Amino acid sequence: LYEGYPILIAEDPERYINMLNNYLNNCFLLKYLEEFPAVLAKMKATKTDSFRLRALVFQNVHYLEMLYRLVREEYAEVIRMVPAIEAGLQQYEGNITKSRELTFCYNIAIAYFLEKVYPEALVWVNRILNEPKLEERQDIQSLSRIFQIVLHYQLDNRQVAEYLIQSAERYLRKKDKRQSPESIIVKHLKQALYAPAHEEKAVFVCLAQALESLKGLEEIKIWVKERLTA
Repeated sequence: LYEGYPILIAEDPERYINMLNNYLNNCFLLKYLEEFPAVLAKMKATKTDSFRLRALVFQNVHYLEMLYRLVREEYAEVIRMVPAIEAGLQQYEGNITKSRELTFCYNIAIAYFLEKVYPEALVWVNRILNEPKLEERQDIQSLSRIFQIVLHYQLDNRQVAEYLIQSAERYLRKKDKRQSPESIIVKHLKQALYAPAHEEKAVFVCLAQALESLKGLEEIKIWVKERLTA
């Protein structure tokens, strides 16, 4: 309907961009992925006459394309987007919300992690955790603490993993998250860290079973499965 009146788009491109953004977010939730390429192209082609609107197009287009690539398991394509995202975050600094910036960092870390480029994944996780204390996206900040432990465990940095597990346990107690998914993962990683080599697999079997009933955490579930089949 909106596109039937181009003059309205020309008069208020921000509203049109936001409509496209909302439309694609709902397509993502409904798994209507075939809509993404055409709608992203429309958003990119929308004429913008201000720095603020160009920043809006940048963050919406790159965020939505990342979601599209991740759900299609095109992790290498997400990694190819990284230079453009870094350049945009620098260019539009002050016009990108901290929430969106943290989301970019976390999704990039996931892409590197699932492509098994663990050192680069750690760089992006550390970028989140090195931020000053923030109110924005505390879910991402909390998950990043766990992700950091997983990465150091995978990289066999056992002393660092031990320290981070102790730190995470204190953090989770302070936040009253003793029964949270993060707490479950930390508990099993602690057991795996101290277990004899021949018992490590049994710990990961238990972790895999514990994760089955939890929503999300797909990247951790994939990693645990790969540890069991390695």
